[in-house]
Amino acid sequence: MTERKPWGWHTRFRGHKQDEPLNVPNFLDAPGFDFPRNGEREYLAAIGIAAIVVMRDGERLEICASRDIEKTFRAMQGISPGALCIVGVWWVRNRRIAEAVAKAARNDPGPWLDALIERESRRHGSGAVAHASAMDRMRIAGSQIDAALRANGRGELAWFNRAYRAYRMARDGPAMSYQSARARLRRAVVRRLVVSGGLEFGCDLLPDVFG
Repeated sequence: MTERKPWGWHTRFRGHKQDEPLNVPNFLDAPGFDFPRNGEREYLAAIGIAAIVVMRDGERLEICASRDIEKTFRAMQGISPGALCIVGVWWVRNRRIAEAVAKAARNDPGPWLDALIERESRRHGSGAVAHASAMDRMRIAGSQIDAALRANGRGELAWFNRAYRAYRMARDGPAMSYQSARARLRRAVVRRLVVSGGLEFGCDLLPDVFG
């Protein structure tokens, strides 16, 4: 079985001159890029979202899915013959979607790459959030979500408490603790906030908690 590398494969431009700008936010080198910090990297891994990463090396685009964009970038630097730069990063709901979108982008890496990534992400049921927006959302999410969870005392999470009791009653063996279930709920809400921008609690999150 062929070992799958943690990055995409080389993709040369099709009908796109080297000196023409791609329609993406900015060309960024590593020192200027806002890589997630250690704690943020762990949290991104915990909530399960993944990125489509577009890098440029001379006349080539490197397009791949990644759960750790800095690790992917450093790995590509190690094998890149030229000066590698990050062209753009978009976050989607999970790794499966990121891989599907990255594959579509590799097959058609034209000048309107951002529109293609957004369209393909929607086709697979996810938003495609530019890296800077995703990081901003994640960094402000914690206090907002904790405040919403504290509203439990006012009965605003009664639906979740009922679901947890039903889950416990349906279990024949060991059951997840209430604290663990709340932690899963928190991750599910952060994932939704980062990808879609909506801070919403509702029964549609229950499969992410108890599924």
